[in-house]
Amino acid sequence: MKKLLLILLIPMIGFGQDDKIIFSSGDTIIGNVVEVSVNDITYQYKNETTNNVTKKREIAKVIYSSGRIETFEGLNILGSKIEREEKDKLYQKKKKEKVERRKELSKKFAIGVVCGVSLNNSTGLLDWPIPYGNGNTKPISNAKSLTNIKMIEGISINYLISNNISIYSKILYHTSGYTRTNAENFGAQIDLNDLIFSDCIDGEYGFCYPYREDIVNTNNLLDKHKHFDYYLTFPITLQYNYKNLFVNAGGYFAYLLKSEDNLFDEISDNAKKLDLGLSLGVGFNYELNYFLDISFEVSSLYGLTDFYSDNNDFTLQEFYKRSYIGMFGLTYNLEQ
Repeated sequence: MKKLLLILLIPMIGFGQDDKIIFSSGDTIIGNVVEVSVNDITYQYKNETTNNVTKKREIAKVIYSSGRIETFEGLNILGSKIEREEKDKLYQKKKKEKVERRKELSKKFAIGVVCGVSLNNSTGLLDWPIPYGNGNTKPISNAKSLTNIKMIEGISINYLISNNISIYSKILYHTSGYTRTNAENFGAQIDLNDLIFSDCIDGEYGFCYPYREDIVNTNNLLDKHKHFDYYLTFPITLQYNYKNLFVNAGGYFAYLLKSEDNLFDEISDNAKKLDLGLSLGVGFNYELNYFLDISFEVSSLYGLTDFYSDNNDFTLQEFYKRSYIGMFGLTYNLEQ
């Protein structure tokens, strides 16, 4: 608004026989106003005789050679334009001061919230003999790659230790696990022709089928096997920031809150409480204003811990977690 006040207070001397025309865009010309009609203004440039016509709303004001000032609709437009420019200059000034403070102090602390989806993949081998048909047994051998998609959410913490390097960590509520849809996923299929009445599919739990119609549904035992582990996951990474882009790498540890399995309690009972692994991510950051940033990150968690204990009755071999995560973040800069 200082510019606008300055325009209004310009001295009315030194223009001779010329008028000063100030447009709503901020442009100014020296010339002569020929006519002011209801909607238009006709004017000539200095030392020219050609008439030019413009709408009143495009003129902020005219300072006549006599010293009289006449204002028009464009004055409000000019005022708004000047106000926006001053706000933008103030924002750029604060932004520059923020960068200078980062360089001077070489640190920044920010906290935020994150939310997204996690593609979870478990790899491993399950060996468990299933008794079937005439006292014979057949092992379940689980193939690699069991996948599910779950929501993931949590908080983020960022500490800038230099102009481009920061320590970036998160606390995430993370669900991993898998869903198996049929007997092929186990690598085990029960031949109904080998079954006779009263055969036990599981000797320990006594899955016996005294009727033929029950035997027909035997394979349903292996359908829709669902297993989920619920973790608090803590990735801690070193992050390199370049303009709006960043890349980070480090490790993570996860604490098991609970484990659920709809068929085999042994799997949940033998799940280890801690999971350790590597973390790698890339993303971009956009500054909304002086205090708030938004970001998007794609990262992966590569488990290094065999997260199931061995049990003589229920052997789970080399089970490792893999998670691929995409998440949005909103960060508040605490350094003011």
